[in-house]
Amino acid sequence: MIRQINTLWDRLDEQPRVMQWAFWALVGMVLFVIWSYFLSPIATDWAASADRITADVEKIKNADDPTLEQFEIRQVATAIGPVAVPGPEEQGKSDLNDEIIRILQDNNASNQSVVVRDGQRMRRGTLQGVVQSKRIMRIDADVRFEASDADLTTILTQLESSPAVETISLVRIVKAGGPYMLDVSMKLEAWVIEPRKSS
Repeated sequence: MIRQINTLWDRLDEQPRVMQWAFWALVGMVLFVIWSYFLSPIATDWAASADRITADVEKIKNADDPTLEQFEIRQVATAIGPVAVPGPEEQGKSDLNDEIIRILQDNNASNQSVVVRDGQRMRRGTLQGVVQSKRIMRIDADVRFEASDADLTTILTQLESSPAVETISLVRIVKAGGPYMLDVSMKLEAWVIEPRKSS
């Protein structure tokens, strides 16, 4: 291979000066065509991508805190769905009890037991600002029932998505007496506003 290259160089040197210049001009044109049609578009795309990334970084760096906070709030709202401000304690207890019973009855649950207990004060936090510094209480519901595995899946899904239920804090499942039946114990939570004490 090296010998062949040397032979080509020797033949080129033997050519007149005009032919040598023509050869190098042809080589230059071929390299230019390769650059224009293959390498230049790639370089342009890389440069454009780098400019977009730089612009995005500058936007984030120069964004004010409220803008970023609003973006985070939108992300959370999209993930968890609509959020309602807590209501009065008695209304919250009634809504929680009625919603649990409705969901259990709609999904063929049997041997139902629902006990909603009085609320306990929650620690002060971000939620206090949302409800204008009113005290927030957590009410608990102890629930027990029997259901099939398919009905239990639907019950859990509906309870999780219900606006009357804030969270399901505990679920215990054991096999019930009937075929394909499960004995389920649950603890649910809801948030309510503490009633004003009469002076």
